[in-house]
Amino acid sequence: MVNPQRYQSIVDGYLAQMEKSVQEFEDELARHTAALKDMARTRNRGGVGEEGETGKDHRLRSRGSDRRTARGPMIFDDD
Repeated sequence: MVNPQRYQSIVDGYLAQMEKSVQEFEDELARHTAALKDMARTRNRGGVGEEGETGKDHRLRSRGSDRRTARGPMIFDDD
């Protein structure tokens, strides 16, 4: 005969493990979110970040704001 208590204990064990995994994930997500918010505050202040870089990181600038392309096309007058 099937023992329902045995299966219930197996299910309870899986459920406990899943709850633990979800809690660990939520904790890690909260840490990363806090780190990103801190990085954004540091960048907006123009201060120095964790790695010693200034908040004005030009590597992340969009290509459209590049000085070479911001001048527009050159116009030649044929007089």
